[in-house]
Amino acid sequence: MNKSSGLAIGLGSVAIDIIGKVDALPKEDGFCMVTEQQALDGGSCANVMTQIARLGAPSALVARIGDDDSGRKIRKGLEHYNINTAWLMTKQGGTSLTTHIFVDPIGAKTIVLYMGDSLMTVSLDDLDLSFLDHCKVLYTDLFPPHTAVAVAKAAKARDIPVVFNMQVGWPLMEAFGANRSLISEMLEYSAVFAPCRSAAFDLAGTDEPNECIRKLRADFCYQGIIILTLGTEGSLIEYDGRLVKIPAYQVDAVDTTGAGDSYIGAFLYAYYFAGFDPETAGRFSAAAAALTCMRVGARSTPSLEEVNSFNKWR
Repeated sequence: MNKSSGLAIGLGSVAIDIIGKVDALPKEDGFCMVTEQQALDGGSCANVMTQIARLGAPSALVARIGDDDSGRKIRKGLEHYNINTAWLMTKQGGTSLTTHIFVDPIGAKTIVLYMGDSLMTVSLDDLDLSFLDHCKVLYTDLFPPHTAVAVAKAAKARDIPVVFNMQVGWPLMEAFGANRSLISEMLEYSAVFAPCRSAAFDLAGTDEPNECIRKLRADFCYQGIIILTLGTEGSLIEYDGRLVKIPAYQVDAVDTTGAGDSYIGAFLYAYYFAGFDPETAGRFSAAAAALTCMRVGARSTPSLEEVNSFNKWR
């Protein structure tokens, strides 16, 4: 296969998001009022694949869903966004991942996961790794952890770049079976490491962004690209000895759900398909994330035309 025409393949989470707009995010022992609620397609890995597809590159998803109503909606949603579902498995009698997301009037959110019994049961024995024959770049959010590391190892052996995006905090990753040794192994195979702020700070033991990146490199002997997303503070990209600050473009935010997924999906497209350098890819990605925040739902990702029309990133 000519890898230049291959797929971006994601191994990881896919879900139905139940999004409730609330008057304020609930405090401990407190209440909030849901003013509007809707069920939308979600799941971090699937969101990333959607953004890639929206930008015009072919993408596919490797995951397991249940044969419940949510699972049927998930499959239909992926097909709607032209994501290849040839390697999407279904567990008979299974329950799909559902996320409950509460969004306040300024777009801040709280996310509650109901994992179900399907997604995290994918093992290496369940997979026909021939899907790597079609892969240009492999993306994973480490769901499920041990399987994702094994597939990343196989991809690395085939000279397929691996992008590792840790989008939940470290305590939750530990609850799913990850540990520092597993993260260290995953980073051996990864060309790009893109942790969210909380995960990066937990791993590095510091909440100062520059020191966090330095610690991640030193503690894990990591040599690839590091992308540290910082919400409204923008993002940092370190590569080839350079540390670049990418601004967060100001927009009228409605819902920040999926902004990080949009960012990394746009980065994969820009870096691996469009051939941008990491800094230009970062500005392009920040534009995609900003546009995502202007609409409700994690799959409200922009098209290539919309990003190109957003002149702030150029």
